[in-house]
Amino acid sequence: MAYSSDLRQKIVEAYCEKKLGSKREIAELFSVSESTIKRWVYRYRDEGHVNLRAHGGGRQPLLNDEEREILYNLQLDYPDATIKELSRKLKNKIDKDVNKSTMSRELIKLELTRKKNVSSRSKKDRASKKTSSRVSRDNPKT
Repeated sequence: MAYSSDLRQKIVEAYCEKKLGSKREIAELFSVSESTIKRWVYRYRDEGHVNLRAHGGGRQPLLNDEEREILYNLQLDYPDATIKELSRKLKNKIDKDVNKSTMSRELIKLELTRKKNVSSRSKKDRASKKTSSRVSRDNPKT
């Protein structure tokens, strides 16, 4: 939980300057942990403030705008391609491995649909193949 800079400052002043009590007593008074007070006091002594530190920003995207445009054009050129096939084609174009999860996220960002099945057979054809490949228990093949 991020505490306000004002609260942080009050707690550090209560401990360092006003000597209102031990870390434990101040922690109970302000409903924070002792380790939090310890961190803030160290930061105050080292950096002269107890403000929040800047966030690092997270991980950078794997594909840049130019590569994302290549992916967009690949999807338009090969609308029936699966994610795996698109990944392979993209690797051939930009020489970067893109896993299934990343490819899915990138396609969502581009607002493109994707094909889930490799096969282009109809459901009826797949269903007839399943039933014909089953062996009947009453009439097993010998």
